[in-house]
Amino acid sequence: MSTHWSSSLKSLFDRDDAEIPLFEASLIFASHLYQNLNTTEVTVELDRLRIELKERVFGTKLFLDRLSALNEFLFVSNGFKPNREDYFDPRNSCMNEVLSRRTGIPISLSILYIELGRFIDLNLSGVCFPGHFLVRCDEDDQLIFIDVFSKGQFLSWSDLQQTLKKNRGGEVSPAIVSSLVAPSTNRAILTRFLQNLRAIYMDRGDHEKSLLILNWIIEFGLVCAEDHLNRAKVCEGLGAIRASIIDYERSLLLDPGQPNADQIKLQISDLRKIVRRVN
Repeated sequence: MSTHWSSSLKSLFDRDDAEIPLFEASLIFASHLYQNLNTTEVTVELDRLRIELKERVFGTKLFLDRLSALNEFLFVSNGFKPNREDYFDPRNSCMNEVLSRRTGIPISLSILYIELGRFIDLNLSGVCFPGHFLVRCDEDDQLIFIDVFSKGQFLSWSDLQQTLKKNRGGEVSPAIVSSLVAPSTNRAILTRFLQNLRAIYMDRGDHEKSLLILNWIIEFGLVCAEDHLNRAKVCEGLGAIRASIIDYERSLLLDPGQPNADQIKLQISDLRKIVRRVN
């Protein structure tokens, strides 16, 4: 990654959480595939969408009418749609591609939806709901949950319970659902955004891109033991044995009681033997 992108990311994530711009940050993440990405072209297209939407809702006071106008504008007039056919295409997580191809996954489409919705004064926020990213709208003492991947479908509490049951299982009472639908922080949203990319590249065995994404997650995200464990595996795949040992050890330090702790300890021991033989 170039110095330019590194400084851009650092500048964004040094801000207070509320001041981190979701769309801008997610666009910068596209540098993992497009190192010479012309962000000006992308922002010009975004501005065009903003202006056209603003003109369409001019004088519209009721928030439900503005919300309906946003759905019609994005999914009908401009043809944005979920990419169900090739869900794990990494381009679905590159905002330049989302805008040009008019397709994406729940979180990338939701970030665009939030960006446009806030421009027409809708109080929208992202929700890192288990297994399926959602948008919530808080207006006039009303709370509406929106599935952007289903072209702006409104979800009832029963819908949320069924989604949770499908994706996670276990108890799905209204109280449990209620505990999972608070607005997510910008860092949590962007970390989840990166975790999607990380999973894609690790599944493909692309160690170099996996390492880049994991470095971003660990440097800027909400770090957990699993992140270091994943980076340890990627480093091992790249032959960076010493770096792998460090991350295995950090994973154990962050979560000593993780289910595979004994296996990790054995792996560290085996890797240390390799290092000694090399020396």
